[in-house]
Amino acid sequence: MLEYNKKIKVIFLWILLTLIFGLSYTQLPLFSSNQNTHFLHGLAEGGLGFLHQDWLANTTDAFPLFSALVQVSYENFPKSIFYLYYAILIGVYVFSILGIIQETYRTTGSAKKYSLYFNFVIITLLHSAIFRYLSLESGLYLGWSIQSGVAGQHLLGPVFQPSTFGVFLILSIYLFLRGKPFLAVVCLSLAASFHATYLLAAGVLTATYMVLLFKENKEIKTTILVGLLALILVLPSAIYAYLSFSPTSPEIINEARHILVNYRLPHHANVSQWMNKGVLYQLIILLAALYLVRRTRVFTILSLSLLAVTLLTVLQVVTANHFLALLFPWRISVFLVPISTCLIVGYLISLITNKLIQRQARIKTIIFALVTILMLALPLSGIFIMQKHLNSWASEPDFSSRELSMIKYVSDAKVPEDIYLIPPTMENFRISAGVPVFSDWKSLPYSDKEVIEWYSRLKIANDFYGSTNQTACNKLKAITSTYGVTHVLVDRNPMIECDFADLVHQSNGYRIYKLNLTQLESNGRSQRY
Repeated sequence: MLEYNKKIKVIFLWILLTLIFGLSYTQLPLFSSNQNTHFLHGLAEGGLGFLHQDWLANTTDAFPLFSALVQVSYENFPKSIFYLYYAILIGVYVFSILGIIQETYRTTGSAKKYSLYFNFVIITLLHSAIFRYLSLESGLYLGWSIQSGVAGQHLLGPVFQPSTFGVFLILSIYLFLRGKPFLAVVCLSLAASFHATYLLAAGVLTATYMVLLFKENKEIKTTILVGLLALILVLPSAIYAYLSFSPTSPEIINEARHILVNYRLPHHANVSQWMNKGVLYQLIILLAALYLVRRTRVFTILSLSLLAVTLLTVLQVVTANHFLALLFPWRISVFLVPISTCLIVGYLISLITNKLIQRQARIKTIIFALVTILMLALPLSGIFIMQKHLNSWASEPDFSSRELSMIKYVSDAKVPEDIYLIPPTMENFRISAGVPVFSDWKSLPYSDKEVIEWYSRLKIANDFYGSTNQTACNKLKAITSTYGVTHVLVDRNPMIECDFADLVHQSNGYRIYKLNLTQLESNGRSQRY
């Protein structure tokens, strides 16, 4: 009975911590940011509008497990379920971080209670939306730097997406420190199954666990079994990635990789693009944490992971290998940086707590009260910020307000045959309106032939929107004849005067033209005769 009550208390504590941390951290409204890319396959299969006819929705899915989750959830639950999913992952993150701190510094007695409480509040503060806002306003840009990896990559972000399952990497480290290596590699496989680029991180951590197990226990059998289990669990994801994204030919794969590294993903894949002063600050955080935990087990995990990042990054820079660049070896930093930040916090809190225990009761009460006020203020500030986002979203769904009536028109008037040519920067149009689009810059495929096709479509769209008068009509005619585009959306451009384009909607500077395919074919026949 006592054991049962203890478990109930732990669950209740986890829910409470998740609620406070999640409200302080905040989420953006559905569907925004990267969700326009990562939700597409799942929403198309789930029956949102006519997205199942979108070209991109029929390309090879890089995140099949996540898409399946989106599809099942969209078909069976309210859309708010996606907020709940992210809240759960946020709970896994903060629970794991606090666990790693506790396993590293091993506080006991009354110091343990103070330490846990203070660590949670300060870590929540450093991850909170209000801290990110204030650091941005001050020009320090610390809000993301201390909790994210390099190259614009992170575990937690503004929205629920495949990369957020990387929190299981941190849970894995915590479980390993607790002496549960088999559960640890299960968590690694879970992260890699939802986002294949975590396969490398999972491999590095598995190798690190095996080194530690053999070094500490000299148990070859356990060490081999842990590695074997990890291999078995990630094998389905590895096989899927190999079969789905194998090179079509050396020429095609090289062209596709060049497009991804130098055109679409340089901020993630090109070291010269993301190597800046902020990376230096993050490295200082890492080295400081390593020094503080140099006599603990977590030191080996962090140091070997950092060594892997460093060697692979140097190798990529020296060889300029695009395949290695697209493996994103520096993505391992997404767990190195936040863990290091929180370990530094944990060390400072342990010093303060030990001194606090020796203080007079009155001083302890004052400090405890101040920290409690901060803990209450952080989720309230998060609620205020989220409400602001939601109010904005209700009137302008991640667009400027002038686009609302245009989106509503498209959503209400859509029919199965519609394909819209849109300005490539309108990344939210497809899902908000529920209609197939010709292309946009944000959302892209990953199979080599499909990357090249996406790039070709993008160039065609940019070429059209950069032209005027009869030249624009000729380009539009070619697009319509080749790709079956039925509508074109124009943003503050001169009115299109093409004999096959009928203006069907106009609002706030936007014009939507329906392309008369019958008229176009008739004109073509007339010209031939």
